[in-house]
Amino acid sequence: MASRQSGVGPVVDMARAPAPTGLHAILASDLVPPLAVFLTSSILIVSLAAIVVSSPFVAAEISVPTYFSRPSLTPLEESLLGTWQHWDGLWYLKISTHGYAVDDYSIAFFPLYPILVKLLGDLLQTHYLLAGVVLSSLAYLAGLLYLYRLARLEFSSRGLALTTLIYLAVFPTSFFFFAVYSESLYLALTVAAFYYLRRRSWVAACLLGMLASLTRSTGLLLIVPLAIEYFHQRGFSLRRPGWDLGYLLLIPLGSLCYAVYNFFAFGDPFAFLAAQEHWYRNFALPWDTLRDAWDKALLEANIPLVTEPGDSLIWQLLYTGNLVSGQVFNLLFFALGVLLAAFGATRLRPAYTAYLFLNLLPPLVSPSDLMPLLSVPRFLLVLFPVFFVLASLGRNRFVNGLTIGGLFLLLIVFVIRFAGWYWVA
Repeated sequence: MASRQSGVGPVVDMARAPAPTGLHAILASDLVPPLAVFLTSSILIVSLAAIVVSSPFVAAEISVPTYFSRPSLTPLEESLLGTWQHWDGLWYLKISTHGYAVDDYSIAFFPLYPILVKLLGDLLQTHYLLAGVVLSSLAYLAGLLYLYRLARLEFSSRGLALTTLIYLAVFPTSFFFFAVYSESLYLALTVAAFYYLRRRSWVAACLLGMLASLTRSTGLLLIVPLAIEYFHQRGFSLRRPGWDLGYLLLIPLGSLCYAVYNFFAFGDPFAFLAAQEHWYRNFALPWDTLRDAWDKALLEANIPLVTEPGDSLIWQLLYTGNLVSGQVFNLLFFALGVLLAAFGATRLRPAYTAYLFLNLLPPLVSPSDLMPLLSVPRFLLVLFPVFFVLASLGRNRFVNGLTIGGLFLLLIVFVIRFAGWYWVA
């Protein structure tokens, strides 16, 4: 009811205020911001890729890898879908359609994503490329929905929650969320796991963690931040932990199941680890990796931007050079990840900080012989707490707009390169 105090306007009893209904309820729900971000980013990114693929000027310069045949596509399918099978996408499609093989080292790719592509592709009359794009897109939308809800829990602010989504959507490698890659599925599973963890739904959180460890090898690392959050919610008291702590043991089951499959199919439970050598990844000490990355970045920095007399700087930036996909950028993105994780240590819950630092370790201990920090810009994409940090640092509108604009411009460059079959991350 409304009451009146001296000198004060009517005070509304919010407990009895009518809840919004109909269209107002929909607009006020947690569905609208993620859906708006998803639709905007998908239209912009997919349209840009289609324009690049359809351009005769660009198409003439495209060099397609021939390690195995690509699906046969109509011109319209090539325009709308062709980009999203590039690079690792072809491997996921190969696994989905023909399974793992002994001699092609595809066992390095974890199975949940290609299994889902296979199941959806069978429903779509064996159009597995379309199935992969649909699966990735839906998983990205699910990731946005859960990330928005999780950000609402952390910030208690719709504005900062929306800013978090925008930073994710304009991150330079966010186009991978539409590709036949496992990034979107992994993001959805990990964000949902943390969301249910914060809501104290331990079974759901750990089951999602199990699925994440069946999607990527780094999913196994979730057991540490989830354990930290468990004790955080109990004041870090080690006395008499609840029996529900045992649910954490569900998380490694995903990787364990894959190891069992490796044993029966290839005679070695760790065949997926041994296959990493074929992909030029070997064990190294973190400081050796950083030193190697630094040395190679310095060498690359001394290479002229325009290496061919007929090349313009713009053409070099977009295609012929490795300015935006080489040693320097990999090192810069890794430094960005470390910097944001350090800032997050003072702003985020301990579980998020642990999640960030733990996931920055694999590129250091398993570097690539091609580039020590190969694919770091893509690995950073799924470390969602960095976007919490960016949102919290971007409270100044000018800084926020400048940062988002810069990231978006780099996203455009990366999409153009990826659509043209040039390596990005």
